[in-house]
Amino acid sequence: MSHEPAYGLWSLVAINTAVFVLFAFSFARPRSARDWRSFGAFSAFVVALFVEMYGFPLTLYLLSGWLGRRYPQLDLFSHEAGHLWHTLLGWKGDPHLDPFHVASYGLIGGGFWLLSASWPVLYRAQREGRLATTGPYARLRHPQYAAFVAILAGFLLQWPTLLTVGMFPILVFMYLRLAHREEAEALAQFGPAYAEYAARTPRWIPHIAARPRASHVLLAFVAACSVSAVISASARDAEAPVPPESNALERVAALGRIEPHRGVYHLAGPPRPAVVIEALEVEEGDRVEHGQVIAVLQGIAVERAALTRFQAEVSHAEHNFARREQLRRGAAASDVALEEARLARDVARADLARAQAELELSRVRSPIVGQVLKIHVREGERVGPEGIVEIAETGSMYAIAEVYETDIGRVRVGQRARVSSPAFGRPLDGSVERVGLRIGKLDVLGTDPVADTDARVVEVEVRLDDPEPAARLTNLRVDVLFEP
Repeated sequence: MSHEPAYGLWSLVAINTAVFVLFAFSFARPRSARDWRSFGAFSAFVVALFVEMYGFPLTLYLLSGWLGRRYPQLDLFSHEAGHLWHTLLGWKGDPHLDPFHVASYGLIGGGFWLLSASWPVLYRAQREGRLATTGPYARLRHPQYAAFVAILAGFLLQWPTLLTVGMFPILVFMYLRLAHREEAEALAQFGPAYAEYAARTPRWIPHIAARPRASHVLLAFVAACSVSAVISASARDAEAPVPPESNALERVAALGRIEPHRGVYHLAGPPRPAVVIEALEVEEGDRVEHGQVIAVLQGIAVERAALTRFQAEVSHAEHNFARREQLRRGAAASDVALEEARLARDVARADLARAQAELELSRVRSPIVGQVLKIHVREGERVGPEGIVEIAETGSMYAIAEVYETDIGRVRVGQRARVSSPAFGRPLDGSVERVGLRIGKLDVLGTDPVADTDARVVEVEVRLDDPEPAARLTNLRVDVLFEP
């Protein structure tokens, strides 16, 4: 299977948008503010369509959780996945040859044909100050609006998205309002002539005449193409070997999140009533070694001075003890004086050790070899509950999948898995390294509004073969598909 990116192709977004918008502009040629509003709404629809078709698949991203569970064999990063009618209706074979896609060619092509045939008639009528009643206007009162609706419907059959599905009824309603407003203006301008024209000419759907017209031939062509596509798709399905259903049933899909090895460390400093940063030694994204100083706390200068003082006291106490010990051997000093000197020496050593520990606590060091993910405080700021910095071992990244308790029996250590997210650009492969030992509640929520948010799940750790694409995306929501 090819994993070449099917999205992020913004040059194709620009080229396709320009081609269709300019093609429609060459026929519609808006002049009035009303013309520009209708054409602008059509252009917005086209831009939204091609942005999702070649740029960023917003619809697939929002529906990825539901699609992954309902169609676990579907590769959400393939271009074919955007043909949602093909997937939802269970059609097989090439989605470009399914009935809806073939019908979309007829609607789009027929819409542009109707648009190109209507414009010259309307343009001549407007220049001569008369009513447009010939050409497509002899069959329909609003062929240009009908053409726009046909083109939009064709695009919906070909590549439905949440944005275009929501925009389509709004645009149709807008064209209906514009049509009624134009009729009122035409009636006021042409009077009985327009009333007679409206009485014999339908607004949207032409009358079926005994003599075939070009529009009838076009509809027949669309129907024939659709029937042909159904027959050819059925023939391909009959000839193609049917994979065993057990493979699909054995696949397990789950939602998950990206985490570094052993999670994220929140470095907080020593347990003091107030911790203030004097110097920060790292920046976000820096690599750090085990034991490397991350930050220096305020008060370290005082602790250095205390350390120097205790070092002097230890030196003095040791010298005094040595002198007392020498005097004791010569019977010039008592045992009590010698014990007092020994005690003073031991206390000085303990004070020195404490001063060294206090000084070390003022240097916050990294407990791991890793990377700085987030800095929470800077010089002069007090450390809060979130700590000073967050660091993690990003050289080894994991997907923490939340597998439903009913599916956990089909997941095992060493099993291969595929981790997907639009943020990666391509799916990432990995292996199950650990299966959790307890059942908890769902933590990563999908976009399905009817999903069970109280579902019971087991956390499964999937180690990614290539950690680099995920190294800067800790906590990213992902879809995990476990291979049989």
